[in-house]
Amino acid sequence: MAHAVVRTVADAVPGRAVTCVTLRIGVASGAVPEALRFAWDVAITGTALAGSRLDVVRVPLLLACRGCGERSEAADPLHVRCGVCTGREVDVIGGRELEIATVEVADEPVQALGPVDASSRPAGVTA
Repeated sequence: MAHAVVRTVADAVPGRAVTCVTLRIGVASGAVPEALRFAWDVAITGTALAGSRLDVVRVPLLLACRGCGERSEAADPLHVRCGVCTGREVDVIGGRELEIATVEVADEPVQALGPVDASSRPAGVTA
């Protein structure tokens, strides 16, 4: 997943040195922020994102209650109830996202990195 974020960002800002990427990750997205942070340094090696920082903003589970019509956050994504009336008939309207929120770039363009040696790519990563 970290490699996919790196490719997406690099494609969005070609030739620019990236200093920080902020991801919005919903608590029910299935993504594990700690795992992404761990993989980040490996994923950015040899790219325009080399040396960049990864920031993560957690997005709570947001519910819309069909019973009372109110919106609330669920404290526990495994026990989903309306935070107002405690009803169980709710629609999940937030907290599943995994999105790139912001990308900070340096003032100077990135130096040419040269060709990438395919043998140095992690397993499963293709050009």
